[in-house]
Amino acid sequence: MSLHYIIDGCNLIHHPIFAALSRGRTGDARVALAQLIREKQLCGSPNNKITIVFDGFLPEGLFDSFGKDPRVVFSGEETADERIIRMIERSACRGALVAVSDDKQIRIFARGQRAKAMSAEEFFSRGQGQKKQQRESAEEKISYGEMEKINRELRRLWLKE
Repeated sequence: MSLHYIIDGCNLIHHPIFAALSRGRTGDARVALAQLIREKQLCGSPNNKITIVFDGFLPEGLFDSFGKDPRVVFSGEETADERIIRMIERSACRGALVAVSDDKQIRIFARGQRAKAMSAEEFFSRGQGQKKQQRESAEEKISYGEMEKINRELRRLWLKE
């Protein structure tokens, strides 16, 4: 089952981890966030749907050449938090939603609606953690002979052979 990530864009842009990850990028921070999410695959599978919600109105030409993934939404007259809550309420499949925000109100509301909730730090560290875990698992491979030795030792200890 694919997930739908609804991301509080302003919340993530103002997070210190974003500043570190986007160092060296030029241009609008909102575009940089969308590019970072896409490039680092922070939402996991490419089958997962991504919606980034920002406050206000779409500046003319800002996302013209960006494409459709991730989808970027501007909240207009309402706040981004209100738009995110409304999106969660209107979803037919709340169990597949992941609300990404540091706002407690959004995370509590999402969990109350049986959606998942994730802080900005958890979200940013997911991509780094997956790569680190893959590297560690590749480094920790043991030979068949070592496995047999471990199994014999465990059998001796547990079964008192």
